[in-house]
This record gives sequence, structure tokens and C-alpha cells, in this order.
Amino acid sequence: MEATYIASSFSRCTALRALGLVLHGIDTMQLLDITDHKLLCWRDAICEAMILGF
Repeated sequence: MEATYIASSFSRCTALRALGLVLHGIDTMQLLDITDHKLLCWRDAICEAMILGF
């Protein structure tokens, strides 16, 4: 049980950090520098954070 909690806590922390980086990237990225790959990465990080309840 404790190992599951630690893994879950780590996953939530990782997802929160990823969400923070995504939001920072979205805010500071120049429009011409946005690629399809960046959009997909941002989408994935936002979806993961939503699943975890952020």
C-alpha cells in the first residue's frame, strides 16, 4: 500500500511539474516557433493533469 501511495504521489508531482512547464511554454513561446510536436506534447501534459484532478 505504501509503495502505491509513493508512486501515486510521484506521478502527481511529475504531472504538476509538467503542467507548469507546459503553461510556461505556452505563455512564452513565439507563435512562429510552435510546431505540431509541441502542440501534441502540451495536449498530452494537460490531459494527464486533468486525469489526476488538477
